[in-house]
Amino acid sequence: MHIASLQRRARKTAQKSAALNGEASSGIAHGLYFFHISNDKVEKHYQRLVRETEGQVIWHRVFNPGNRASPRTELDYQHPSLTMPRRYEQMEQAGGIVPAGLADLAIFPSVLATAAPFVWVLEFDVDYAGNWREFFTRFENNQADLLTTNLASHRDNPEWVRWRKAKHPKSLHPANRLRSFTPLMRFSNRFASSYVKALNSGEWGGHYEFTIPTIASMMGYTIEDLGNVGRLCPRERRGKIYSSTTNHPELTPGTFVWRPAFDSYCEDEPSTFTQKDMLYHPIKAGGIGQYNWLEAEKEMRAAQAAIAKKHLSTAVVMATFNGSRYLNAQLKTLVEQTHLPDRLIVSDDKSSDDTLDLVRAFARTAPFAVEIIENAEHRGYSGNFIEAVKRVEEDLIFFCDQDDMWYEDKIHLVINAARENSELAFSHDLTIFHRAMTKKKGRIPSYFDHLRRLNLSASICSKGCGLAVRKELLEELGWPDPEAGISYDGWLTLLTTALNQRALIEAPLVKHRIHDTNASGWIVTEEEARRKAKASPEAPFASMLDFYMMNSRKGWIKPLQEKLETVGKQINPEQADRAIELLEQYL
Repeated sequence: MHIASLQRRARKTAQKSAALNGEASSGIAHGLYFFHISNDKVEKHYQRLVRETEGQVIWHRVFNPGNRASPRTELDYQHPSLTMPRRYEQMEQAGGIVPAGLADLAIFPSVLATAAPFVWVLEFDVDYAGNWREFFTRFENNQADLLTTNLASHRDNPEWVRWRKAKHPKSLHPANRLRSFTPLMRFSNRFASSYVKALNSGEWGGHYEFTIPTIASMMGYTIEDLGNVGRLCPRERRGKIYSSTTNHPELTPGTFVWRPAFDSYCEDEPSTFTQKDMLYHPIKAGGIGQYNWLEAEKEMRAAQAAIAKKHLSTAVVMATFNGSRYLNAQLKTLVEQTHLPDRLIVSDDKSSDDTLDLVRAFARTAPFAVEIIENAEHRGYSGNFIEAVKRVEEDLIFFCDQDDMWYEDKIHLVINAARENSELAFSHDLTIFHRAMTKKKGRIPSYFDHLRRLNLSASICSKGCGLAVRKELLEELGWPDPEAGISYDGWLTLLTTALNQRALIEAPLVKHRIHDTNASGWIVTEEEARRKAKASPEAPFASMLDFYMMNSRKGWIKPLQEKLETVGKQINPEQADRAIELLEQYL
């Protein structure tokens, strides 16, 4: 996106902002105070920020001492291995720390957890030589989707060292890439959501000071520089707010630079800050000493760290029946995984075509163990999967349809999620396609997005092809009586959702093929959503029941209630009681 086009977009947004002047804005902003050093000076700086912006910005501490993507905060955020799985894998490849240009992993889950229309992100080493209230008042009615500093295009700043590792879609001309300097930013909620989705596509990579402004510009969001003299700073703020030299490696001279650093905050040494009503960076206040409010979070993170250290063996379970038409394409995607499974278990349900011949041929050259089960009698779609699962000894079990295709990083990203999160089951997003579908009509790039556009919970996606579970879950839950007619994936997803033990991975990891011989090809339609949806999308289990508990499935209720009573109350008593009550309403 050319700078001139970005300027026009910003002017249009400014007109909307002017219309809000003197009126109530769309909601109070929230702020995240990011810090990785905890001492008296850093805490005093935070208290000043809270005091001077009372009633103007709601602040949250976000403490990230270990340089990982698991900051400690009172916000109930989803771990980035779930919300930003492909970006998280980039961090793992870079040594597992966020300073490698991947601090967005520590930032955006907390931004989204606020659910606020606008969220400020302020690092602890940013200061203002004036009253913070006056600074934030300037932007109360500003509707820009991204506010940050030192915005410049590749044309303006071709020597910036971060360009070398920038990864982006081929449709973006390299000259239209943007850079920024991000100790202080503000995001709109809609941009934050879009940014996470863009990173989950796998098309973006590199330093977040590149990805944040460039994705915003490419996706049509409004971008403004907070101040200084750059071309993306509005006239009324030009030469104000802060100063720096954008094309210098350390941004110096100026008040808002990378180096040199200040030793004290303005409140402690006001004479050091000679330019009033200006932002300053960096303030490197020394000392140590942590606060008691972090102790509970420390214990929680320690438990997660124990999970992270655990090696997870993996098994892929595939049920086949007359699947030769698409089988080779699916098997090929298993071999192409960036993390190969330890074992593939194939259970064939008396196929009459050459399915078994294809599986045997594959087994001879596969780079992992392949076990083949030939059913003596026809078990049906769900029973066939259950038969295969009985052979599993591995820690993490992936269910695999014979006619889909897996993205190459599926196993790797699910393992990351299982290491960092304690849930017993994981469901990921799907790309839905049909041989008659085209990119312009019918193809669904993200089934989660499809459900959310219908104002439904993404938990309604209960397809086994997007499901992985820990072995201990199957040991606890077992399987229902076949006479109940409950599908294997319905059983697992309903119970784990009821017990708050199913996590959602926000990236499509399977291309799910819909065709005329699918055993299960149900996709929620707009008409079906209008007719069935009663529960709030914020109530995942109730939302699932709206769609599952139709008259033909009343026989599912008693087995589910019995399992929740006998096993569910041992896992999560409170959630189990609520789920039993909800199921009672459908009898």
